[in-house]
Amino acid sequence: AIFGTGALLLLLIAGIAVAVAVINPNDYKQQIQALALKATGKQLVLHGDLSLSVFPGISIDTGAGELRDDESFGTEPFLRLEKASASVAFFPLLSGEVWICDVSISGVRLKLAVNNQGLANWHFQPAAPGQTGHPAGSDKAGQSAAPPGKEPYLSAIALAVLQVRDVLGHYPAMP
Repeated sequence: AIFGTGALLLLLIAGIAVAVAVINPNDYKQQIQALALKATGKQLVLHGDLSLSVFPGISIDTGAGELRDDESFGTEPFLRLEKASASVAFFPLLSGEVWICDVSISGVRLKLAVNNQGLANWHFQPAAPGQTGHPAGSDKAGQSAAPPGKEPYLSAIALAVLQVRDVLGHYPAMP
């Protein structure tokens, strides 16, 4: 029984090592960017390569990136970052669940703005199917025009660790 468990564990570790050697996370960059647009209504641009590692946990790291606003908020992106990483617990993946263990973001530059229509750029709205830019249909507070009970916002995120370093926020003075 001990040898069987040890052999199974060794096989599992070898499988993970082969997967990391074969899987190139950059092959999924466009899908990640499309999911970000769908979830937030903002365009995600990842400038650097993505890297995947399995020790001490399964994690993905990225270099510089931006989360871009609709052009009605100006040309400067909503968010810039120098690097980011996220790791997930391995065993829940075997049962089809994703448990995010920690997220680390460094070199964050955040621009909060209100456009000429009075919409705030910090209210995220999922993109409509086929939409390639910032969603329309918000009220002046930036809230979704979705009917009650159909709010498009993410309701909860549970993280063991969220670490944000070197943050600079900019909010223009109100007239």
